[in-house]
Amino acid sequence: VQVMGGLDKSSVSMRDGVLSFTLIEKATGDRLPVAFGHTRPANFEMAVEITAIGRYESGTFRADKLLVKCPSKYQGEET
Repeated sequence: VQVMGGLDKSSVSMRDGVLSFTLIEKATGDRLPVAFGHTRPANFEMAVEITAIGRYESGTFRADKLLVKCPSKYQGEET
């Protein structure tokens, strides 16, 4: 299964080699706790959107893979 959402930066924690965080669905504001048992992706804290691939079990999404979308360095600033 694949889920996508914004990162709640205040929810990020790392314990016993497991990265835990909460995704927020843009349209509804629904929150989903995610656990990822691999190395933290580069630029994780800068993410504007995260796609987690894995399975849902016992109230938490267990991600096997994370795709992190960061702001484009080529995107101009709005005035």
